[in-house]
Order: sequence, then structure tokens, then C-alpha cells
Amino acid sequence: MYALDWQSTCYEYYPQVKTRKENPTFILDKNYEHGGYNAYFPEFYPDGDYYLFFSKDLSWGYLTDPWRQHIFVYGEQLRKEIEKNAQYLGFTLIESIVGI
Repeated sequence: MYALDWQSTCYEYYPQVKTRKENPTFILDKNYEHGGYNAYFPEFYPDGDYYLFFSKDLSWGYLTDPWRQHIFVYGEQLRKEIEKNAQYLGFTLIESIVGI
């Protein structure tokens, strides 16, 4: 899947890999002046920035709005999982629109 952080670095993300990156993480890259750069990996919960997670084929996605403290989820399977686990995740479901 892709993970985008508004005005920051974007990533290909593999959720099946169970490692957690510390923020910032220094990424080695000889194309940069000091041999790399600091990367900040997007968080699952909105924390003051816009995060977008979506599949490579765009069939599902998870987008955050930090100002409203809302998330928008699309894709039937992901939407059902979020609904099923909303209480555990601390989410209050506002509306569920089927077929969009």
C-alpha cells in the first residue's frame, strides 16, 4: 500500500512487516547532501497532519482529517473491519455510506 503524509515524505508501506519505525528515522541515500535524510513515518491516528493510506490499485483507502479529527474509509472490506473494531480503536462512527 502507499502511505502519504501531507507536505512530507511518501512511502510504499507493507503492514504485514511488524517493525515500528522511530520518528525521525535517518534514511541513507547518497543523493542527499549529508548522505541521507530524516523521514517521519505516518501514524494511524490523525495527530495534526493529513495522512492517506491506500492500496496500489486504489480499491480501498484510509484518509485522515486532523482538524475535524475524522477519518474517511472506503473499500467494502476495510470499511467493515473499521466498523467491527470501532470501539476498540476508540472511533465513533458518524455515518456509513454503502456503495460509494
